[in-house]
Amino acid sequence: MTAKFCALITSVFILGFSPSVYAKSLELRPILIDRFENDCGVREEYDFHDNEDQVMQPLSAHIMKTKNEEEQIYSSTIYTLKDVFYAGIPVIKMDFSFGNAAQQFNEFLYLDLRTPQSRAQFAKLDFKQRHQKKYTDIDVSVKKHIATVQCYWPATFNESVGR
Repeated sequence: MTAKFCALITSVFILGFSPSVYAKSLELRPILIDRFENDCGVREEYDFHDNEDQVMQPLSAHIMKTKNEEEQIYSSTIYTLKDVFYAGIPVIKMDFSFGNAAQQFNEFLYLDLRTPQSRAQFAKLDFKQRHQKKYTDIDVSVKKHIATVQCYWPATFNESVGR
């Protein structure tokens, strides 16, 4: 191998593992605290995802894999994420789904609770609804080391809340 080729390989290797090459981490809590901790129905649309099944910035820079599911009763787009956090807890996936039978929007966060720090931080969070609106709600479940936080609201959001 020539010296130039070895230098090129070394440069690619160094740049490939340089932290400045990767996108900065994304902290979702400042953006989603109203959705998941205050008022599930505060917005009538998904966060980071439009009605045309397109993911938006800044989330799109952190997607490792996309999976679309189309069933008779629901359709779903699941994004596997990298370097995304909610209150410092790694978010491994986000799921945007629509329930055809219930005419209901669903937005899920899948939080990784493998570390003691993540579990302690998760215990500090309050995913309770602080509103009296019918039809919108939040559901939190923990299985093994994954916490799933689901916010759901009706497709007829404006009609159901009297707007």
